[in-house]
Amino acid sequence: MELLDKTIKIKLEAFMYDINKILSDTIIQGFDAIEALINIDSFLEAEQGMKNLSRVQRELAAYCTSTALIEKSKELRERLDGIVNEILQRDFEDINTYSMNSPKDLITKLRIIALRGNARFNQVYNIMLGKIRQNFSTAIEQVRAAALEERANKEIDSKLKDILPFKVDIDKLEEELKKKIQKLGAQLLAIASKGELSSRDSDQFRMFYNHLASLDKYTARIGFDARQFLDASEEKIFDQVMSLSKEIRSSSSDVPKVAKLLTKMKFFAENLSMFDNKINEEIDEILKIYKQQEGPAVLMQLTMILEKTDIGARLISEHSSLSGEDWRRRREKMQNQDNLEYVLKELAGDDITTDVLATCYQTFRATYDDLISRILGVFDQKKDNEPDLEVLINQTKALVATVTKKPNTIIWDHSFKDKIPELLAHIFAVWTLKNTQHYNALRGIESARAYLLMPHVAQVLAIFRILGIGYNKYTKIKGSNKSLTEKISDDLINNLVEIGTGEGKSVVMAVTACVFALLGVDVNCSCYSEVLSARDKKDFASVFRALGVEERIEYAMIGRITLLTRTFGRGTDFICRNQQLLLNGGMHVLQTFFSEELSEEYQIIGRGARQGDYGSYRMILLDKDLEWVLGPNWKTELPKILGTTLYAALNKARNAIYESKCAAKELGIEQCKHEHNASKEFMTALSEVEGTTIPLYWK
Repeated sequence: MELLDKTIKIKLEAFMYDINKILSDTIIQGFDAIEALINIDSFLEAEQGMKNLSRVQRELAAYCTSTALIEKSKELRERLDGIVNEILQRDFEDINTYSMNSPKDLITKLRIIALRGNARFNQVYNIMLGKIRQNFSTAIEQVRAAALEERANKEIDSKLKDILPFKVDIDKLEEELKKKIQKLGAQLLAIASKGELSSRDSDQFRMFYNHLASLDKYTARIGFDARQFLDASEEKIFDQVMSLSKEIRSSSSDVPKVAKLLTKMKFFAENLSMFDNKINEEIDEILKIYKQQEGPAVLMQLTMILEKTDIGARLISEHSSLSGEDWRRRREKMQNQDNLEYVLKELAGDDITTDVLATCYQTFRATYDDLISRILGVFDQKKDNEPDLEVLINQTKALVATVTKKPNTIIWDHSFKDKIPELLAHIFAVWTLKNTQHYNALRGIESARAYLLMPHVAQVLAIFRILGIGYNKYTKIKGSNKSLTEKISDDLINNLVEIGTGEGKSVVMAVTACVFALLGVDVNCSCYSEVLSARDKKDFASVFRALGVEERIEYAMIGRITLLTRTFGRGTDFICRNQQLLLNGGMHVLQTFFSEELSEEYQIIGRGARQGDYGSYRMILLDKDLEWVLGPNWKTELPKILGTTLYAALNKARNAIYESKCAAKELGIEQCKHEHNASKEFMTALSEVEGTTIPLYWK
């Protein structure tokens, strides 16, 4: 250096200084990163990083003479050497702090390092694990040793301590609470002890009972039993119910009195909802006994008295022993629906041919009456619970056996339409004969047939119209001598039939469904009410089962939404078999999260439009759920991109995150390659060792 020109010497010294500074700063930044790894308990990565940087520092020792670098290196090395003691000094004794300072992550990382054969960290892992287990055992023993009352007091104290500015007297509060519960119980029992409850009494009873029921599971903590009042009140109410039941047994010949007593029992069931099931069961039991003792004629007198009041009408409709009478009353009120001329006169709509409808109905009625008379004529109720319908069902299926069927197609021509009146007669006959329980009970009296479930004219004509019968566009209807206009098409046209309230929509829908199901068509019956849909399916299940079409008829609710997790976004076809839904635009898929990968989003979009079907898609997102893609400043970033640029901005940010993850995976793969190659070299070297030297090697 002394022989160099002064200018060159100055430049070389400046260059050496710059090199020293740049290298030192770079290595110090590495040491800072290692320190950050130690702070987050990534000890394995920290030691590996320190090992690599120490090697670099030694190689560049002649060029890195920075005092700061040497001190930082020394400080970090000392910390790593003493990391075991640093870990053991951490305080995990109070398990109440675990929600904010959990040792779970630390234990997991120590275990991973220990499994890799690091003896130093294996020792600290076992010590820390033992300490934490001991802390939990001590805490559990302390809880077990504490009295139940003390636990409750501590819990209340801890909750109130930070809320109230004054000290709470737990003992005083308990005594006041016991007095209030005692007062509630006394009021409840006072009402239950009354001979007859009014509507106001029953309202107060429910209020007091529900208050005590809600307190029941907590009162044990203060050494008080609220259940005693609930059980005592229930016992008093049922004493009154059973007293009424016994009085009915002893006054069975006095029908008006029995009606009055039943009304009182039903009042208890309707106004004390907590006991309604048990009281209704007792009503069913006493009605069953009464029916057996007095016979159907007296039961008819009872229903005539009950139907004069609202509560009596509910007794008739809700209890099986009286529901047959409810059927009879409804038939009487709907006599006009059995009047063909009246129904045809009131029938409104386009393109109606009343004479064809009349002829078809007469064919239906003659067939139906003949089937019912023949089967009931040979039915022996002493031997069988219901008529044998095997022959009838086989005849029904034979009527549709001749229908021409092709793949995905059924030929709906005149030869089949001519059989529809007869087919409906057979299906309705199955329905009637599957519901003969009340007819059986009243068989032998003059009006027994009034207790059979039978179709009304309006119901049958409605099904005719749905199935395309009675329209001017058809040329010929079997049995009709009237000349009609020229036929337009043999296909089944799309028909809308409006049925008024109480005119039997459920029956029309179920029997129409049977017609299509017998032809091999899957039928979906939709309703706006899930309750009504389930009721209809249950009411006609026996008919569907008898005809063998139960699997083809599905009852569901309009507007049903299916909630699925993101797992179903791939590899799951959402198949729509509802043709009306497809005509309305198909299935609509709603995504409520922003996918981490665009490929997943494409998969979800394609769930509802499979194999050429129609479908639609929309994404609705919650703003705070976008933090993962927009970062911690999402609240300020989101308003800037709202509108048409929202999706493009989110997609760009998502792609950036995805590319970063891919780069990290590539780095991990490169790191694994070194270990993989080292393993291969080891196995190769091991395979080349002579057999005699292998035992020595393993020793």
